[in-house]
Amino acid sequence: MPVTLSKQHQRIASFLKANHIGILATADKTGTPQAAAMYYALDDELNIYFITKKGTAKGRNLEQNPLVAFTVYEAASQSTLQVSGTAQQLDDVSAFQRIFKTILVASRITSDSPVPPVTRLNSGEYVAYKIKPQTMRLAQYTKPDKGDFENIFTTTSSPD
Repeated sequence: MPVTLSKQHQRIASFLKANHIGILATADKTGTPQAAAMYYALDDELNIYFITKKGTAKGRNLEQNPLVAFTVYEAASQSTLQVSGTAQQLDDVSAFQRIFKTILVASRITSDSPVPPVTRLNSGEYVAYKIKPQTMRLAQYTKPDKGDFENIFTTTSSPD
């Protein structure tokens, strides 16, 4: 049975809202990859937001190459969301404050620390980024019955 775009959007949004930590993969100008775990925020269009510091490897990489991959994994359901897209630095102070507040809440929910790891880095000033997804692929491996793998994947692409 085909999944409508609205159901795809809802399924992916629910998964992202239920989880708080993803792995961001970037590459420097020579193509050398780097990945880091991080807290994220989400908007209704499935854009993903995160905060880092300018002097981190991901911060330096994003200045040279905005293409990213982002993965979120949920162990209980053996589900994974893979995102490819473009990261754009945000200059809006109110957006930064909203993202940071969301990340602080996620840190308190998921860890013994009241603050996220980015606050402990001595790598320059904070910067906020928005990932505009080009493709998103959610795989829910525990959902199908044995041998029924037709409905494992929910995939959506940006209309751009």
